[in-house]
Amino acid sequence: MEKMLHELSIKKPRASLPSLEIRLSDTDDGVEYTEPLEKALALYAREHPELIATIYDCCSLSVNFGDLGTSLFFGVAGSKPLLNYLHATLSRNRQLRVRLGGSVKPEELRYHVEKGQAWKMLDMVTFMALDGEG
Repeated sequence: MEKMLHELSIKKPRASLPSLEIRLSDTDDGVEYTEPLEKALALYAREHPELIATIYDCCSLSVNFGDLGTSLFFGVAGSKPLLNYLHATLSRNRQLRVRLGGSVKPEELRYHVEKGQAWKMLDMVTFMALDGEG
């Protein structure tokens, strides 16, 4: 199922967002964060049908794990509990280095949660339901 950008209630932050940092340098060894992240988003969306939240990301060099590497920062607009849930869920994967980060400026719209459904941005105007429904 797909939806257009204008069909969703996208949260547009005016300031920096609290973030979740995932070390991308570690994914060079085949560790993948996308699948567990998207499963967690879909589950949380189903369990919280009243939630409306938009997830942005930005990529940057970081020393937050004790050495220089590339990290992806996910900023969540609309739900601090969702950010904490994603951190707790992804932290269980011992192959990933994940931490709650500081505030980051949202750069790229990546995911959206609304009416019990999690959506992934496919292109500049199209979203796809993460669980194939919607």
